[in-house]
Amino acid sequence: MTKQDFYIYFKNLRQEKNLSFHQLSKLSGVSRPYLSNIENNKVVGKPSAEILSKIAEPLGVTKEYLMKKAGYLEEKAPIGDAITVEEGDTDTIADVDLRILLSSNKFDLHYAGIKLENYQLNGILKIIDTILMMQKFKDVPLTKNEQAELELLDLLSNPEKKMEFIKANEDSFVTVEKLMKKGEKTNG
Repeated sequence: MTKQDFYIYFKNLRQEKNLSFHQLSKLSGVSRPYLSNIENNKVVGKPSAEILSKIAEPLGVTKEYLMKKAGYLEEKAPIGDAITVEEGDTDTIADVDLRILLSSNKFDLHYAGIKLENYQLNGILKIIDTILMMQKFKDVPLTKNEQAELELLDLLSNPEKKMEFIKANEDSFVTVEKLMKKGEKTNG
């Protein structure tokens, strides 16, 4: 990542968190003017590791991740006991059951340097379950009634198709108005 790329990344990260310079300054202890200088590429060199460490938590990323982005650490350098898998890696590390990994409290999982919270991990599990359920039933043939119901739902959800259908089948519809007229004749 180039120096310019880091500043763009920093700006995007701050905006994603909806943090003003003032708010980020209060949360990190780094002065507002310095934060502005970082974002506007007016810092000589790159921000110090100490500054990156202070702003990482309020931005929702690890200090190691920011240090990688700023060029202090190699992108493939593992941090501590972390398992780091980079784009383009072809070696298989291990077979891992994603459900166990996502529901385990033994790991802090990150996406693009942002730590995922439990509710986000649960949402990911629900999305995967839905995709697998859809895959399971994609080849199951529909009965004629189910197919007709789907076509009717599609028809009713499209106002233009609905009107075309009503006009084409006008004679076969028994309207409330016709029933009322018929009732008046028999009562009157």
